Amino acid sequence: ERDFKGNILKQFPAAMPIACQRLPNGSTFIVTRQQLRIVDRDGKDAFTWAPQASTITTAERLRNGQIAVVTLGRCLLLDPQGRELKSFQMGGSLYALGGNIEVLANGRILAPLYSSNTLAEFDWTGNKLWTANVNRPTAVTRLANGNTLVTCSFGSRVVEIDKQGQEIWSYATDGRPYHARRR
Repeated sequence: ERDFKGNILKQFPAAMPIACQRLPNGSTFIVTRQQLRIVDRDGKDAFTWAPQASTITTAERLRNGQIAVVTLGRCLLLDPQGRELKSFQMGGSLYALGGNIEVLANGRILAPLYSSNTLAEFDWTGNKLWTANVNRPTAVTRLANGNTLVTCSFGSRVVEIDKQGQEIWSYATDGRPYHARRR
């Protein structure tokens, strides 16, 4: 964890980390290629989970303690103890370095399907409920206005698209952006 000046405030060792999330109780959710971990404020493991014979692409811990995790194109919903509740094939893969999903307030999953140049919104049965074409999307987040903010790492830009999938704003970056949020 760093402040905006770059000072390290906390750090936890992790092999091949790809994502992290601070939880409301002060614990930290850590996603690596091989496992999911929750560490308490002192860095002690409170939870671990590893997929069987697969690699983790990304994961997000939800407010209710459930975890949405993607392993090579398969999206799984785990209960707080790590037991699989639901899963489906996404029909495309996420970018392996910095790709993400976002579980929306309505429970749907928003995913940047890098391999098919598509954004897709799924329900937990695997139905695609919305799609938009975006060249090489790597990360995505739904904005409060209903639009979607997309990071295109190899295109070196961040794009905002509307509900119809039309680009309404873009920003060219120096270097490759891996994730963007609007503050």
